[in-house]
Amino acid sequence: MNKNIQEVITAVEKIKNHSFSIMRSPMDSLAIFSLLIYKELDEKIFNNKYFINNSDFRDIFIELQSTSDLIHFREVLFFSKNIFKNLSESQLAFIIDTMKHIKIRHLKMEDKFVLIKQLLKSDDSRFFNYIKTPFELCELLIDISNPKLDDKIIDPSAKSGEFLLAAFEKKYKVLKKNKKIDEEYIKNFLAENIFGNEENTDLNHLIRTFEVFLLGESAKLNNEYMQEEKRFSEYDCIATNPPFNSRLNNKSDYESLELAYIWKKDNDENWFNTGKLRKTVTYESLVLEKSRKYLKEGGRIAIILPEGILFNTNFEYVRYWIKNNYKIERIISLPLGVFRPFAAVKTSVFILKKPSQNEKIIDYSITFSEFENETNFDIENLEKNSFDVPISLIKTENFSYNYYAKAVSEISDLEHTDKLREVAEIVKNKSDKLFNENLEINYIDLSSVNKLTGQVTEPKKILSQEAPRRAYYEVKKGDVITAVSGHLGEKSHVSAYITEELDGSICSNGFKVLRPKGNINPIYLWYYLRSELFLSQVRKFMTGTVQFLLKEKDLIEFDIYLPPPEKQEEIAKQVLENIEKINEAQVFLQNPELYIEKTLRKEEHLL
Repeated sequence: MNKNIQEVITAVEKIKNHSFSIMRSPMDSLAIFSLLIYKELDEKIFNNKYFINNSDFRDIFIELQSTSDLIHFREVLFFSKNIFKNLSESQLAFIIDTMKHIKIRHLKMEDKFVLIKQLLKSDDSRFFNYIKTPFELCELLIDISNPKLDDKIIDPSAKSGEFLLAAFEKKYKVLKKNKKIDEEYIKNFLAENIFGNEENTDLNHLIRTFEVFLLGESAKLNNEYMQEEKRFSEYDCIATNPPFNSRLNNKSDYESLELAYIWKKDNDENWFNTGKLRKTVTYESLVLEKSRKYLKEGGRIAIILPEGILFNTNFEYVRYWIKNNYKIERIISLPLGVFRPFAAVKTSVFILKKPSQNEKIIDYSITFSEFENETNFDIENLEKNSFDVPISLIKTENFSYNYYAKAVSEISDLEHTDKLREVAEIVKNKSDKLFNENLEINYIDLSSVNKLTGQVTEPKKILSQEAPRRAYYEVKKGDVITAVSGHLGEKSHVSAYITEELDGSICSNGFKVLRPKGNINPIYLWYYLRSELFLSQVRKFMTGTVQFLLKEKDLIEFDIYLPPPEKQEEIAKQVLENIEKINEAQVFLQNPELYIEKTLRKEEHLL
């Protein structure tokens, strides 16, 4: 933290402690942001000559509003005028004396992020009866939602704007890497792509004020982003922590939503809407449906909800609706103390995707995750406490982490289970062939393997001196190779069996070479590596955000289900038979003239 921003933080904390309410409310930060805005404008207009004294302090707002360049700030400044009107002369004098020693105009945006976080953290959200979301959790959920740079993001229940700030900062850091883009362009870009809505008037002014402080005249001051139907299907990402137990009293706010009605279960265990409106409707049960309307196809929502929605029998119809209207990507169980001292409610996070009209949502897996404590919202920490469950096994009776935790551990409880290190050794040495410059080699990289069948179909013939740096391991017949970088943990995860034709080939270090030993059939091992039993473990331990990696120390500890040898042989036989069928089918499809000619010859013979 540089000296200038440290001086500003010290000054604003002195002002808050000296001048404002002992309730430490968001009103305090609203006042401070307003002070910072007109201090920055004062430096800009009057060339850093601080012209305000305590006698004309109350007239500053009129003077600022009369300046044509400042018309965009009128809403903020008008509200700020009401904040300061009850301050005493001595309080005003202290504010002026403290503010005149700091410089705002040349603060960088990254400094302003630090300052805004510092101010919002010191506010007591109980003043407005809302739950404050930790910044670290907001940042994580924005990351997991994985928005593209130009995606439009909105928080429809923004409160004091923690999710908005996380989104602003994430996009800012990406844009800042481009040295050709200036700060004004970045401010306009952020203002056009990140939005927030908050119905509480005071909190809404707080958000608008820190937006003006951060973005200047680019800031959007209207509060109608979610009010018009023309905004439907406009947003790529929603990140929010809606108010819990909020009752909706205005019928027009919810009568168009399916989840506002009473649902019942039919004889086939399917839920249906009875068409009868509920007497009482809570906001958290409707926000999922309401938000879906504003998402584009393929858009995601990251939403924090009370954990009762995951398992309470009264909300089973909601879970049924979710399962049939969203693709559930992840459910994260949060620790009980994450919102203390503001609330003790147990919560979970839903990461949901709005599928396209033609997208099938019947065959995929849900990642269940858990944070064990409220002080470490780290993505790697999250992945270590994660497992996957196929959607076909998900029951609407329960969506909770603990309910499905047993499912992923079943493989370890099987009688015939061993660690990978016990059934195969990992080849570690670089091949000597790569030191012979004139030797022709078969080179296998990730693109050489057919993702659908797992066969090596396109090895490259090259001279060893032309081999890329990633060329490393020599493989033998019976080896099994599996990817440890690139697309991991999905059905497209590349694993292959080394046939006799490929014996002596060189493979990329994007693979690990497994040399089976002991009591495992190599064909069975290869087939197992393509199963969800293996892939779910990959997803749990892979690291990285853009380029995924799987470390050897984790791979060797993976559980391998090891049925009796005769069962392995039976599975391997079926695998080889089906590969042969695939090969025959490929020959047939790739050589139509041969089969057409054969048919013609038969017809001529009959004639």
